[in-house]
Amino acid sequence: AADFQPKLGIVTRTIGKSFQELAHFFALLGIVCLMYTFLGQVVFGSKLLQFSTLAQAGQTIISWTLSGDDRGVGEELFDLPGRLAVAGALFYMTFSFITTLMLLNFLIAILSEGYMKVQEESADTESIISEMSKLSTRWLRAKTSRG
Repeated sequence: AADFQPKLGIVTRTIGKSFQELAHFFALLGIVCLMYTFLGQVVFGSKLLQFSTLAQAGQTIISWTLSGDDRGVGEELFDLPGRLAVAGALFYMTFSFITTLMLLNFLIAILSEGYMKVQEESADTESIISEMSKLSTRWLRAKTSRG
């Protein structure tokens, strides 16, 4: 999109350089979310509204993944009766660990590597400020030399 100026195109080229790794990352994220959706519905579906159907479980997991909003299920998982409380705590902690600590760090690493590749390629290019300065100087010279 902004490839007309090498420094402005860093974001788009970073995503382009990281595309294959990002595709694998999002495939893995999808698998993890599906696994926890099914697991949550099977184990907690009869006890918690947020996991009562696959659609509800999917909405809970997606909301939890994208915004950190667990739709109130966190407290309820810990308050389940008997051994379900242990299962709920394990479910909550493992999902939080996998998505927040592991996968988020992988995403940062993937984008950082792509950014470093783009930075190396565009190290010798002019910045937008430098180009704008040269253009304005040329424009002013052209204006003053005519008048």
